[in-house]
Amino acid sequence: MKKIIKTSPFNKLETRIFSMGQWPARWISAPDVEKNSVVMMFRLVIELTEARSIRIHTSADERYILFINGKEEGRGPERGSVNQFFFESYDIELHAGKNIITAKVWAVGEHRPLAQLGVYPAFLVVTEDLELNLSTGIADWQVAVLKAYDFIPAKICWGRGCDSIINGNMLDWDIESGYGDAWMSPILLAHAYDATKIVACDDSTKLLCPATLPAMEMSVLSKCLVPFSQCVSGKLAKNKTISILDNDQQLAQDTSGLLNGGAIVNVPPNSTFYAIIDFDNYICAYNGITVSGGADAEISLYWAESLFESLEPYGKKGNRDIIDGKYFVGEGDLFILDGKKHKRYDGLWWHAGRYLQIKLETSKDSVMLEGLHIITTSYPLKVDAQYKFSLTKLNDITPIMVNSLHMCAHETLMDCPYYEQMMYVGDARLELLVMYTLSQDDRLARKAIKIINCSRDFNGRISSRYPAKRLQLIPGFDLLWVAMVYDFALWRGDRSFVKELMPAIHMTIDHFLFHLDKSGLLRTPMGWNFMDWVPGWKDGIPPVSADGFCGSLNWLMVYTLKLVVELEDWFEEYDLVKHYQNKISHLTAAINKHFWSNEYAMFSDDTDKNSFSEHTQCFAILSGELTADQEIMLLENALNNQSVSRSSIYFSHYLFECAYKLKQANVIFERLNKDWFLLNDMGFKTTYESPLPTRSDCHAWGAHPLYHYYASIIGARPVTLGSVELNINPMPGKLESFDASIPTRSGILEINGQVNDGIFSFSVKNQD
Repeated sequence: MKKIIKTSPFNKLETRIFSMGQWPARWISAPDVEKNSVVMMFRLVIELTEARSIRIHTSADERYILFINGKEEGRGPERGSVNQFFFESYDIELHAGKNIITAKVWAVGEHRPLAQLGVYPAFLVVTEDLELNLSTGIADWQVAVLKAYDFIPAKICWGRGCDSIINGNMLDWDIESGYGDAWMSPILLAHAYDATKIVACDDSTKLLCPATLPAMEMSVLSKCLVPFSQCVSGKLAKNKTISILDNDQQLAQDTSGLLNGGAIVNVPPNSTFYAIIDFDNYICAYNGITVSGGADAEISLYWAESLFESLEPYGKKGNRDIIDGKYFVGEGDLFILDGKKHKRYDGLWWHAGRYLQIKLETSKDSVMLEGLHIITTSYPLKVDAQYKFSLTKLNDITPIMVNSLHMCAHETLMDCPYYEQMMYVGDARLELLVMYTLSQDDRLARKAIKIINCSRDFNGRISSRYPAKRLQLIPGFDLLWVAMVYDFALWRGDRSFVKELMPAIHMTIDHFLFHLDKSGLLRTPMGWNFMDWVPGWKDGIPPVSADGFCGSLNWLMVYTLKLVVELEDWFEEYDLVKHYQNKISHLTAAINKHFWSNEYAMFSDDTDKNSFSEHTQCFAILSGELTADQEIMLLENALNNQSVSRSSIYFSHYLFECAYKLKQANVIFERLNKDWFLLNDMGFKTTYESPLPTRSDCHAWGAHPLYHYYASIIGARPVTLGSVELNINPMPGKLESFDASIPTRSGILEINGQVNDGIFSFSVKNQD
């Protein structure tokens, strides 16, 4: 059973100065391992005279699955960085007699997922039990290289790195089960080191930290829809659309039974079995299949979010419920069968989407499909918030947004589970705001904030996405990381956690202050100046003057400085409060001088005053540097001027924040009607990345209206930094009533609001 520990498992570590932090274990690997990619099996056989319970600490570079006597115990390690390389702790039960501990470990190397960091393929086990020491480098561990696995670069799901090919003809089933004869002694690599005790090491040393998250949720799926299934002689034509007229209804029914063991599908020699599975929901899942026979036959399990109306890259998809007349374009795992009976083939990493394509091409032998194994996975977030609104469309999109958040929450937050699986700052901030209002679980929030901070360079810049093996800089995301820390202070109030991050905040702010021009404006620092996926903005970049000044980024700097002032005031750093207030005053004056347009009565995106957007007006309103009348004028002018660039799905959060500040409920409901209320009608099970047509069908930044259910419509927000009290100021708009149960740091509150005789009233009580 996985256990969460908060400190190093060793109280008495090596005390020699240059060996401090060294653990009593070493990383191990197989001899002559290629650094690029390898799958290995590790084994330790133990004979005991009586049953024992023991705690072990385990990690791997890059991934592992741990088994105790053939039963899966856990997976890991949590994704992190080389400087924060996580290990999991397990309390394992060993019985009297022979015990076999095994671990399947793989490293993809060059083609690994973009969010997966590693150094060299290796495995580690450490135990504190000196009497029964199971540690690698000490105990008699053995290793075998599994040559049946191959990795090919992903073409569609490029961020997940690779797809796998598993060749049954090369599989040693005994070795996979912890038996067999092909075992050898591992090579010993570097000592394991504790991240909190280290004094000296080389730059490739993995610095170990305890895992911070619970085990990911794993559930066996037993039901599915099969809208299309057929079996034909020979091979299917490529790039052919699905025609429901070709569906074999009995075969489709048998195919659906593969999930629960209710049917077996017999596929004859020299034929092709083809089926489309519809899970009727968007899921993230590990996949596998059990078969008998069919030497050299190939089975592919390919995943897709939706079927396509054309074969153009990121082409139109139309209604996500419809497959007839569309193309299936996806990728996933490929299995080559060895002809043996009752063998289960499993992929190594999970996939995402709503649809699964099963394609089996047989050779000279028939194949019996005996089971399809789909194990869903996500972070085990417990949702405590419940809402019921008189406007049913709000209720209808609630489960879609909740599912989006679940699908983008794993060992890290993710922008999307299908294409990239990376944690971007802009996405993560909105995802965490939603989490604060759905649940009291903030473990993923703590990890997200701290692990992103690990990407910081000597200039004080952070990577816009992290963990990531490729550096990417987005200036606005540096500032929004500061906002993430502020949000945590506001919604969770943990002073010690936030205090630890204040030096990093100072580094960010100092770097941006360094880029203030003699004009007083912020000159855009190096990087991709992404702001929002606005049609007409190339690469999501707002128009920037030739002189390098961006109106929205300048106002974002003011907005961020105001948050920092609140943080410094919370910590009673009054000299810094005064210092930053002075910077705010000077920067605001420069913005008014260079970006204000009398003609449009708005702030421009560029100093040439040729472009205007909701984005620049939103950050100006949220900065708190304008009068109430100015704020209302800006919002009205931005909404009513047809030449103004509109907020997309992501940035609508900041528009909604302005709407709440100015008590303009109609703004929120009109945008929801435009970009969210169509989700059910179009067959979506998650929120999309950007207005249709969209690349990604699952982007949790589109779940931010859940935050606004809580914080804007119901109007419950923390009073001050660190306070457990909420200020409740509903903004129901045209709603006739709402009933909500919302989690707070003091427990669950029930809030009921309704209109009687044209007057809105609400009541609040603690849930018993």
